[in-house]
Amino acid sequence: MKNLVIQYYINIDLYPQPNSKRGPAWLQIKANQVEQYSEYSFRKYCKKYGHDFKRITKPTLGYRHPTWERFDLWFNKKWLDEYDQILYVDTDVFALDHAPDIFAQYTD
Repeated sequence: MKNLVIQYYINIDLYPQPNSKRGPAWLQIKANQVEQYSEYSFRKYCKKYGHDFKRITKPTLGYRHPTWERFDLWFNKKWLDEYDQILYVDTDVFALDHAPDIFAQYTD
């Protein structure tokens, strides 16, 4: 079985805005320690259990805001052609060292 853990982390400046406003400061993506540690922890987790890890940083759909990009997992058939199981995780979630292999826990 081929499994994937995926995160989307795309700079909002890569999206056209309907007006000149960039939105509130909390929408501006700047890598902080939480997001950096999230990536590190899931890379380590995937290596431990033999899963692939991807962090998407470039828009595919390009629709208004990075939040929409995760819908590519449903719209793009290639994901399920390449992987048996996919786990999407936000960039403020951590994989702890003692976390079990979620794909072994939920095989179907």
